[in-house]
Amino acid sequence: MVESSYLAQQFGAVNRTTASRQLITRAAVQDRVARDLQISDLTIFYSVRPNQSNGDDWSIVEDYLSDLIANESTPVWESVIHSSADDFSVVILEFLGVYTVWTPEEDPVGYFLSKDDALRYVFGIGWDVEPA
Repeated sequence: MVESSYLAQQFGAVNRTTASRQLITRAAVQDRVARDLQISDLTIFYSVRPNQSNGDDWSIVEDYLSDLIANESTPVWESVIHSSADDFSVVILEFLGVYTVWTPEEDPVGYFLSKDDALRYVFGIGWDVEPA
């Protein structure tokens, strides 16, 4: 996974913290986090800056956002990868501007902040991808 994650970074993949920081800028996400996690002090949302940790509260929020991405993303692009052993699907999923690439044969490689970056990864890492 480390090797494929590193390779994905070459195509714009970001880590969970960066993806969470992107999501938390949206008012609807802030409202949902405040409601579902019962966080009354919303200053955490405004104090998130690059290279800054917000301790346990931010870790809880980041875990929650990661779960939202995993559970509520919807497919925005699908295709088939051909390999010598078998063919398998590849899907780009999106949740409020955060994209993930899913295949049954690969571990998650990170998050993308644009569909174009996710597509560049899918077509750029050497898979024999059938154009959608």
